[in-house]
Amino acid sequence: MNQLTVFEQREVLGKEFRMYGTPEQPLFLAKDVAEWIEHSNSSVMLSKVDEDEKILMLNNVYNQVSTHGGVRKEQWFLTEDGLYEVLMQSRKPIAKEFKKEVKTILKQIRMTGGYIPVSAEESDEEFLARALVVAQRTLSKKDEIIRMKDKQLEEQAPKVEAFAHFIENEESSVEFKILAANLGIGKNELLSILRNHRVLMTDEYMCYDKTLGKRVKRYGAKHNVPYAKYDRFFEVKQYPTDKINRVKVLVRPKGQEFIRKSLVKHGYIQERAA
Repeated sequence: MNQLTVFEQREVLGKEFRMYGTPEQPLFLAKDVAEWIEHSNSSVMLSKVDEDEKILMLNNVYNQVSTHGGVRKEQWFLTEDGLYEVLMQSRKPIAKEFKKEVKTILKQIRMTGGYIPVSAEESDEEFLARALVVAQRTLSKKDEIIRMKDKQLEEQAPKVEAFAHFIENEESSVEFKILAANLGIGKNELLSILRNHRVLMTDEYMCYDKTLGKRVKRYGAKHNVPYAKYDRFFEVKQYPTDKINRVKVLVRPKGQEFIRKSLVKHGYIQERAA
């Protein structure tokens, strides 16, 4: 589930309700869930669910993408079990009603391919007519998704092929800018992703710059240096400067493949079609 899309969006109990991913493996944006149950802190809410009930992923829905310095940021999502756990823990009256509504919506989508709200005033014939419209719309949407995925794979194929060729012919470590270029993304975005996933360290601090007359951000010697867990994927070279020792980090061949697979897994790039 690398490229997240909204497969269901509607108003539920007066709240804007979205489900991402697929009906078989739905995901719920943690920020949305917190708003549904009027929870003031989504981070606290997430801390109370198991690790396998939440996932950090790139959100590809335009108006929901979080950015920082021009780099797309990942967001926390809850799995179906994670959502039910959060709703069960909540003391808000709306939580119980939301759980009931979500189960009803998912059950009908999984059975019919679409959710059809039932009205007591509606005749069987009217309901069946609407069900047919939903079925036709679902088939059209499925065809459109297939076309979009085929287009994405077609556009990504040259980059993936080029990277595979690059790896096969590369026997030495490379700089991040070279690796990023071969992956088809920017160097700063690549470094940001690796820091967010705690592959590389973040070493930032603020200090006063007399020349500029203001506080500015500076980077320490450990910035963008790999954690010990990932040392085997990188080559770290130290070189002295006037004040402190600086390091230059290169990516080994096996590290290049590790990073490529990680980017595919989290939806930053597409895997090559078999």
